[in-house]
Amino acid sequence: MKKNIAFFLLFLSFFGFSQNDTLFYTGFDSLTVDVNEKLDPVASNKLDVHTWMRASISSSLSSKILSEADNEEWYDSDLWEKWHKMSYTELLGTTTLDDTIYNVFKKNVGYRSFSWFQVSGQAQNLMLSEPIFLGDSASLLKWKSMPIQGPRFQDGYKVYVSEGGGHTIETFPVFDLEPDFVMKQLDVSTSSPDSAITSLKMLLDDFDLIPEDGTDHINYRLPDTFGGIVDSTRQIPFMQEFELDLSEYSGFIQIAFYHDSYDNNGIMLDDILVTGTGSVGMHEKNKLGFNLYPNPAINSIYLKMEDGSTINDVSIFTLKGQLVSKVTYKSFQIIDVSTLKPGSYLIKVTTESGYYSTRFSKIK
Repeated sequence: MKKNIAFFLLFLSFFGFSQNDTLFYTGFDSLTVDVNEKLDPVASNKLDVHTWMRASISSSLSSKILSEADNEEWYDSDLWEKWHKMSYTELLGTTTLDDTIYNVFKKNVGYRSFSWFQVSGQAQNLMLSEPIFLGDSASLLKWKSMPIQGPRFQDGYKVYVSEGGGHTIETFPVFDLEPDFVMKQLDVSTSSPDSAITSLKMLLDDFDLIPEDGTDHINYRLPDTFGGIVDSTRQIPFMQEFELDLSEYSGFIQIAFYHDSYDNNGIMLDDILVTGTGSVGMHEKNKLGFNLYPNPAINSIYLKMEDGSTINDVSIFTLKGQLVSKVTYKSFQIIDVSTLKPGSYLIKVTTESGYYSTRFSKIK
């Protein structure tokens, strides 16, 4: 028993797995931004966001878009039909100085999708993650988002989680899946709010937030007016944190953010994080000793459960989540890997009470 525990502790210390592992993270912060610096949007095809595939199939794209930049500068439409990085102001909290309360801000960088069209249309912009492996049922997806303007033109979006890891941006079945998370949006599919609307009540009397069972952005503040008239329908949004329980999923998944708002303004995403256990199944990790050798392998690998647990099957995946081999298993067996191409693989051993997985390498 001591041998099994020692082996397991050595395994964990080598791979660093825990229930709080960062399994996936994108912060979009490769651009350094000074708080006083104006950061122009940058087209996504000029950026290295290597963990995401992106596509835009918008039915209507503006030829000239008015940005929020100084001097009402106009940008080329080719920029806005794609996902792109853009700076935003993040509200960190408040501080008190000389009995006066001040807001504390910082400049940050997020990923923006646009939906304000010169000719009315619907945004259909998809952002798909690389395959992510969940080692147990205790994983969480966390992220931040904000509409670009709200609530007068509050944008919505959907989050999808798909089992398996073989989807590309062209094959992801967004129209065949029920979303795992829906953000509400202002329904402007038939018309836009009149400029005479200056209160939230007037706005919501004429335009609903849809769908009813969606989540709502609530992080807004009224702009400083210096004694002028406050238009409560044009509040300034700030990032809001959201969380999605991934306990119903295990093995490889892919995550998609789908921005399908109808001619509103835009959304911003940031700090997309998946936490959990990267390798050892939660119910198994305290009692299973798992031997795999040799590693790296040439023609065969040998598997054995140290405590004699019954193994149902063994599956081998590429690191992109593609299943390349699956065999039924007994207490001790040789697994043929001679036909695999050289490289790294993930092996998943399924028992009667859970599963155990790790990586191995194939050479020659």
